[in-house]
Amino acid sequence: MKILSISKIKTTYSGAQTIYQNLFHMVFSTKYRRRVLSPLVKLKIRSWMRHQEELLGMKIIIMNGYLDHLHILVSIPPKVSISEVAHGIKGYSSRMLGKNFYWQRGYYVKAISRMEFIDSFFYIRNQYFHHKVDEHSLENEIELFDNIDTRAA
Repeated sequence: MKILSISKIKTTYSGAQTIYQNLFHMVFSTKYRRRVLSPLVKLKIRSWMRHQEELLGMKIIIMNGYLDHLHILVSIPPKVSISEVAHGIKGYSSRMLGKNFYWQRGYYVKAISRMEFIDSFFYIRNQYFHHKVDEHSLENEIELFDNIDTRAA
């Protein structure tokens, strides 16, 4: 497995006469908080998201979660709305997983600054270990994430 260096992750993108850095941390929960997001299901969802990345022009930097929710760190171009991305990810993955898989209607989203990027990246990457140590509810987890101290510039 290739080790990814955080310093080599691209966070600034360009389009037609536009340079942007629109980073967002999104969280989607399964309907009724059903614990159905096995590692295999998460891999399938990530694989299918390549289609949505092309379609919407977004870039998923990292995606991970636990059994009942999924965290995504994503760069979204200025011409695409956050709700389009949420609808694309949730709708497409639901269709691909079949009629017995559903997401909750809403979602969590937070704009991420460049200073928050590293903390967000590792927070998402370490979801499995985070949940194995302490079974936080999603609400407590989001509150903890929102209160993470960012590094000084």
